[in-house]
Amino acid sequence: MKINSISLPYFGIKTNRQKSVAGSNSIVKNSINYEIQRFPLSFGSLIPNSELLKMGYKIAKVENNKVANDDDSIIISSPDKLLALQNSPNIWNKKIVLACDIDLGGKKIKPIGNATKPFKGEFDGNGCKISNFKIDSSEGRNVGLFGKCENAQISNLEIENAFIRGNQQVGGFVGYANNSKLQNCFFQGYIEGHKNIGGLIGTGNKNTIKDSGTKCNILAKQKIEYNPFDFDNDVSLAESLGGLIGSDNNSTIESSYSDSNLEGVEQVGGLIGYSANTIIQNTIFKGIVTGKAKSGSFLGWAENSNIQDSYSLSNKKDFIGLNINSSASNIYNSLDELIADNRYWNGSVWNKSNGRIPRLKIQEKRMTPKELFLEDFNIDIKTGKIKNLDNLGNKPIERININLKPPKHYDENNELLEEIKNSQDKFFLRDTFGKLAISLRDSN
Repeated sequence: MKINSISLPYFGIKTNRQKSVAGSNSIVKNSINYEIQRFPLSFGSLIPNSELLKMGYKIAKVENNKVANDDDSIIISSPDKLLALQNSPNIWNKKIVLACDIDLGGKKIKPIGNATKPFKGEFDGNGCKISNFKIDSSEGRNVGLFGKCENAQISNLEIENAFIRGNQQVGGFVGYANNSKLQNCFFQGYIEGHKNIGGLIGTGNKNTIKDSGTKCNILAKQKIEYNPFDFDNDVSLAESLGGLIGSDNNSTIESSYSDSNLEGVEQVGGLIGYSANTIIQNTIFKGIVTGKAKSGSFLGWAENSNIQDSYSLSNKKDFIGLNINSSASNIYNSLDELIADNRYWNGSVWNKSNGRIPRLKIQEKRMTPKELFLEDFNIDIKTGKIKNLDNLGNKPIERININLKPPKHYDENNELLEEIKNSQDKFFLRDTFGKLAISLRDSN
């Protein structure tokens, strides 16, 4: 297996990382460009094999498509070792660390951990990513990179360009998680199921999620199920889906976000579909929520939950679809509310400047300079600081009353400004900027 060294730019900083590739077939279109290092700076530098070995980790040995080691700490350093991990329940209670980015080249894989043998170990992504894979189990439960976790820890890992399909308890990271912790975990891809579907976790109980996020499309499909007691009600609703968690009880979610599109029937929520006794603070949802009963821009159905210092920018009018004894403070459901608010946002978690919406630091670090610029640009259009460009005509951009002041700490924005100023293509300008002005930032 050849391991290539690649150079990745990140806000002007280049780092040398390793990437192990199994193939070249891509699953999900519009995947994130590998040239952008997407994991947060808080991950720190990649710990090389030599250092991991000094720390007591052992390199995985593959025999008969299984990891033969019985060591307490194991290094996964290639696609074949990761594929062997899915067949190795003997080490699902060990400490496992990635040594490099792993591209599975479009391979179909199985979940790590299941209902009879959950994953109970620690999986440290070491700031690496697992990309280009497919899990397809349309009738399955506990479907995700990790099928079922109990008392587990998953950290410092990015999943990119994944296709995940199951029936119930379907998640980008974990299908069903109990008493587990996810930190610095990020998912990008497509997820499909029938019930209890989430960008990170399908169904959760007593978990902690911190400094994590998703950027994905999630679809809950209706399913025809024979009901011998009610012949007129054979359709089982597509329900309980959220950008982070489909259905949750007694968990805590902090400093996390979802920038996703969700489609279901009932209990569809931007962040969580169904939540009971859940504590949610410093979180964001941005995207489209399509759902009917008990559906909201942030939470679908919430019981005895508590939400603090969070906002949703979506097409849904209701922040919570159905609220039973839940409490909330400092929550926002529109761009106008956010901009008008001048309260203090916790500087250890948020970045907030005048005239701009607050951004989670963990999210801002993962946004490209162009994404940051476009978001600020559209806010200026929304608030009238910049006129809509639909009537640009043949006027050069310099003659339009535009006061563009990019954030000082994003030098790349100066290049974008020059590109805009020098462009005479009104259709390019309108399509790139004008249409975005009436996109998800406008709450219906």
